[in-house]
Amino acid sequence: MHHEFTFTVQDGIDAIEDVIYHTETYDVTTIRASTPMFLMSRKIKSLGVKMVISGEGSDEIFGGYLYFHKAPNKEELHRETCQKIKALHQYDCLRANKATSAWGLEARVPFLDKEFINEAMSIDPEWKMIRPDLGRIEKWMLRKAFDDEEQPFLPKVTVFISNFCYINMLIEQWS
Repeated sequence: MHHEFTFTVQDGIDAIEDVIYHTETYDVTTIRASTPMFLMSRKIKSLGVKMVISGEGSDEIFGGYLYFHKAPNKEELHRETCQKIKALHQYDCLRANKATSAWGLEARVPFLDKEFINEAMSIDPEWKMIRPDLGRIEKWMLRKAFDDEEQPFLPKVTVFISNFCYINMLIEQWS
Protein backbone atom coordinates (compact mmCIF):
# COMPACT_ATOMS: atom_id res chain seq x y z
CA MET A 1 0.00 0.00 0.00
CA HIS A 2 1.34 3.42 -0.96
CA HIS A 3 0.94 6.45 1.31
CA GLU A 4 2.09 10.00 0.81
CA PHE A 5 3.15 12.24 3.70
CA THR A 6 4.06 15.90 3.58
CA PHE A 7 6.09 17.87 6.09
CA THR A 8 6.71 21.55 6.56
CA VAL A 9 10.08 23.20 7.00
CA GLN A 10 9.00 23.94 10.56
CA ASP A 11 8.36 20.22 11.17
CA GLY A 12 11.96 19.56 10.15
CA ILE A 13 13.35 22.36 12.29
CA ASP A 14 11.31 21.20 15.29
CA ALA A 15 12.70 17.65 14.91
CA ILE A 16 16.40 18.53 14.61
CA GLU A 17 17.20 18.19 18.32
CA ASP A 18 15.59 14.72 18.44
CA VAL A 19 17.28 13.71 15.18
CA ILE A 20 20.68 14.68 16.59
CA TYR A 21 19.95 12.70 19.75
CA HIS A 22 18.84 9.54 17.92
CA THR A 23 21.47 9.61 15.17
CA GLU A 24 24.17 10.44 17.73
CA THR A 25 25.89 12.95 15.50
CA TYR A 26 26.13 16.63 14.68
CA ASP A 27 27.25 15.91 11.12
CA VAL A 28 25.25 18.30 8.93
CA THR A 29 24.86 15.91 5.99
CA THR A 30 23.70 13.08 8.24
CA ILE A 31 21.19 15.32 10.05
CA ARG A 32 19.89 16.71 6.75
CA ALA A 33 19.37 13.20 5.36
CA SER A 34 18.01 11.76 8.62
CA THR A 35 15.35 14.36 9.33
CA PRO A 36 12.85 13.36 6.59
CA MET A 37 13.30 9.67 7.42
CA PHE A 38 12.84 10.41 11.13
CA LEU A 39 9.61 12.35 10.46
CA MET A 40 8.34 9.73 8.04
CA SER A 41 9.08 6.93 10.51
CA ARG A 42 7.07 8.72 13.20
CA LYS A 43 4.06 8.98 10.88
CA ILE A 44 4.39 5.38 9.72
CA LYS A 45 4.62 4.08 13.29
CA SER A 46 1.50 6.09 14.21
CA LEU A 47 -0.38 4.01 11.61
CA GLY A 48 0.52 0.87 13.55
CA VAL A 49 3.09 -0.33 11.04
CA LYS A 50 6.04 -2.24 12.50
CA MET A 51 8.22 -2.87 9.43
CA VAL A 52 8.95 -0.98 6.21
CA ILE A 53 10.93 -1.76 3.10
CA SER A 54 13.58 0.85 2.42
CA GLY A 55 15.42 1.59 -0.81
CA GLU A 56 18.81 1.95 0.89
CA GLY A 57 21.56 0.95 -1.51
CA SER A 58 19.68 1.50 -4.77
CA ASP A 59 21.38 4.84 -5.47
CA GLU A 60 24.78 3.35 -4.83
CA ILE A 61 24.19 0.19 -6.88
CA PHE A 62 22.46 1.83 -9.86
CA GLY A 63 24.24 5.20 -9.99
CA GLY A 64 21.28 7.17 -8.71
CA TYR A 65 22.96 10.29 -7.35
CA LEU A 66 22.76 13.38 -9.52
CA TYR A 67 26.53 13.72 -9.68
CA PHE A 68 26.64 10.46 -11.66
CA HIS A 69 25.61 12.64 -14.62
CA LYS A 70 29.26 13.71 -14.65
CA ALA A 71 30.68 10.17 -14.84
CA PRO A 72 33.15 10.31 -17.73
CA ASN A 73 32.82 6.62 -18.63
CA LYS A 74 31.39 3.33 -17.44
CA GLU A 75 34.62 2.29 -15.71
CA GLU A 76 34.61 5.40 -13.51
CA LEU A 77 30.92 4.94 -12.81
CA HIS A 78 31.53 1.34 -11.74
CA ARG A 79 34.49 2.30 -9.57
CA GLU A 80 32.43 4.97 -7.79
CA THR A 81 29.42 2.68 -7.26
CA CYS A 82 31.73 0.06 -5.72
CA GLN A 83 33.21 2.64 -3.34
CA LYS A 84 29.74 3.89 -2.37
CA ILE A 85 28.52 0.35 -1.65
CA LYS A 86 31.54 -0.41 0.53
CA ALA A 87 30.87 2.70 2.65
CA LEU A 88 27.11 2.21 3.09
CA HIS A 89 27.47 0.70 6.56
CA GLN A 90 29.24 3.83 7.80
CA TYR A 91 26.69 6.36 6.64
CA ASP A 92 23.39 5.63 4.88
CA CYS A 93 22.55 2.32 6.54
CA LEU A 94 23.53 3.63 9.95
CA ARG A 95 21.44 6.75 9.41
CA ALA A 96 18.43 4.79 8.20
CA ASN A 97 18.66 2.33 11.05
CA LYS A 98 18.85 5.05 13.70
CA ALA A 99 16.14 7.24 12.17
CA THR A 100 13.65 4.36 11.95
CA SER A 101 14.65 2.69 15.21
CA ALA A 102 13.95 5.93 17.06
CA TRP A 103 10.27 5.08 16.56
CA GLY A 104 10.55 1.30 17.00
CA LEU A 105 10.20 0.79 13.27
CA GLU A 106 12.16 -1.93 11.51
CA ALA A 107 13.56 -1.06 8.07
CA ARG A 108 14.39 -3.92 5.73
CA VAL A 109 16.74 -3.29 2.83
CA PRO A 110 16.16 -5.70 -0.08
CA PHE A 111 18.61 -3.91 -2.39
CA LEU A 112 21.38 -4.84 0.03
CA ASP A 113 20.78 -8.57 -0.22
CA LYS A 114 24.20 -10.03 -1.08
CA GLU A 115 22.91 -12.05 -4.04
CA PHE A 116 21.08 -9.00 -5.39
CA ILE A 117 24.18 -6.83 -5.06
CA ASN A 118 26.33 -9.44 -6.82
CA GLU A 119 23.82 -9.76 -9.66
CA ALA A 120 23.29 -6.01 -10.04
CA MET A 121 27.01 -5.26 -9.97
CA SER A 122 27.66 -7.85 -12.68
CA ILE A 123 25.52 -5.82 -15.12
CA ASP A 124 27.54 -3.90 -17.69
CA PRO A 125 27.90 -0.40 -16.14
CA GLU A 126 27.06 1.09 -19.54
CA TRP A 127 23.40 0.30 -18.71
CA LYS A 128 23.72 2.36 -15.52
CA MET A 129 25.14 5.41 -17.30
CA ILE A 130 22.81 8.41 -17.30
CA ARG A 131 22.07 9.10 -20.95
CA PRO A 132 19.44 11.82 -21.49
CA ASP A 133 19.87 11.37 -25.25
CA LEU A 134 18.50 7.82 -24.81
CA GLY A 135 15.91 8.78 -22.18
CA ARG A 136 17.97 7.28 -19.36
CA ILE A 137 17.77 9.15 -16.06
CA GLU A 138 19.27 8.21 -12.70
CA LYS A 139 18.60 4.54 -11.79
CA TRP A 140 16.99 4.03 -15.19
CA MET A 141 17.23 0.22 -15.05
CA LEU A 142 15.60 0.06 -11.64
CA ARG A 143 12.90 2.53 -12.57
CA LYS A 144 12.03 0.52 -15.70
CA ALA A 145 11.71 -2.62 -13.59
CA PHE A 146 8.90 -0.93 -11.61
CA ASP A 147 7.28 0.74 -14.63
CA ASP A 148 4.48 -1.73 -15.34
CA GLU A 149 1.49 -0.19 -17.12
CA GLU A 150 -0.81 -3.18 -16.57
CA GLN A 151 -0.06 -3.92 -12.92
CA PRO A 152 1.70 -0.88 -11.44
CA PHE A 153 3.51 -1.60 -8.19
CA LEU A 154 4.00 2.11 -7.47
CA PRO A 155 2.44 5.24 -8.94
CA LYS A 156 4.34 6.40 -12.04
CA VAL A 157 5.09 9.74 -10.38
CA THR A 158 6.88 7.85 -7.58
CA VAL A 159 8.84 5.66 -9.98
CA PHE A 160 10.12 8.61 -12.00
CA ILE A 161 10.53 11.27 -9.31
CA SER A 162 13.80 13.22 -9.48
CA ASN A 163 16.46 12.10 -7.05
CA PHE A 164 17.95 14.58 -4.58
CA CYS A 165 21.52 13.98 -3.53
CA TYR A 166 24.32 15.50 -1.60
CA ILE A 167 26.85 16.41 -4.26
CA ASN A 168 30.42 15.88 -3.16
CA MET A 169 33.84 16.69 -4.49
CA LEU A 170 33.63 14.01 -7.20
CA ILE A 171 31.79 16.45 -9.45
CA GLU A 172 34.91 18.59 -9.61
CA GLN A 173 37.07 15.53 -10.34
CA TRP A 174 34.81 14.49 -13.24
CA SER A 175 34.27 17.99 -14.68
